[in-house]
Amino acid sequence: MQLIESQRFETLAKQNHMRINPIIAPRGEIYDRRGVKIVGNQPVYTVSLVYLGLKDTEQVVDRVAEILGMEPQDVMDKLMAQQLRLFQPVRLASNVPLETVTILEEQRLDLPGVVIDVEPVRYYPHGSMLSHVLGYVQEIKEKQFQEHQEDGYRLGDMYGQDGLENAFEPFLRGINGARQVEVDAQARPVRDLGVREPVPGNNLHLTIDAELQKTAEEALERQVLFMRKNGYESKGGATVAIDVRTGAIRAMASYPTYEPSIWIDGLSQQQWDDLQKSGALPNRVLQLYPPASTFKMVLAVAGVDSGK
Repeated sequence: MQLIESQRFETLAKQNHMRINPIIAPRGEIYDRRGVKIVGNQPVYTVSLVYLGLKDTEQVVDRVAEILGMEPQDVMDKLMAQQLRLFQPVRLASNVPLETVTILEEQRLDLPGVVIDVEPVRYYPHGSMLSHVLGYVQEIKEKQFQEHQEDGYRLGDMYGQDGLENAFEPFLRGINGARQVEVDAQARPVRDLGVREPVPGNNLHLTIDAELQKTAEEALERQVLFMRKNGYESKGGATVAIDVRTGAIRAMASYPTYEPSIWIDGLSQQQWDDLQKSGALPNRVLQLYPPASTFKMVLAVAGVDSGK
């Protein structure tokens, strides 16, 4: 064991007492044409679990699930989704309240493998404003992971799922850093061995005017509710303000709308049902409505241009 297999056991020993913990890079922030911040980041507590291959893992999973208000099977599913990777933290919950973090810290001796970190998550200072244009971020889906694994994504990373967050994903995402940590037998940090700082993503500046956007959304909501009050079947509506000199979009509103922050921790079935029922998901500026006779102009121009 010492002579013939020394290299193998030395490697296993290093894996057992050293961790490479990722430091999540902040996503680029989003601003309007005047520099007003529309989407930012804020630090929150996250709870992860390192699968250590211990016999009492099931008891740890049950206790952590109880503290986090999760089902034990959901925790196991998250571990299984990452193939029970030894010594790699699997994020269980984000935006965890300080009270919950305190409870976990108090019971840390009985919860080997639990890791508490601070990570940046999306923050929307204007609530639901511009939600359809911005889109939202959520944990990367299996298909997206398979397609972009070579770009450095890991399961559990955040990924733009719609709107600008999706269209500008390669630019908004930063480059994660890493911290090499020495840990004890229960995965508790003992000392830092080195840090590679993360690189934030690029900021995105829009042609949108935040004040005009707010006014457009308020007017649109007011009109839809007025129509409903007067007996019309008004399911929603859309409005766009365009600078006729440049074609720049100054406002793009769709109603009903939703809070993009609800996607960060994952939707409950009830939240998903409510979104579907309300009809808040489609961007009515770009989707849903057929062009009708306005499309005849496109065909006419094409016919004249082609000589048909």
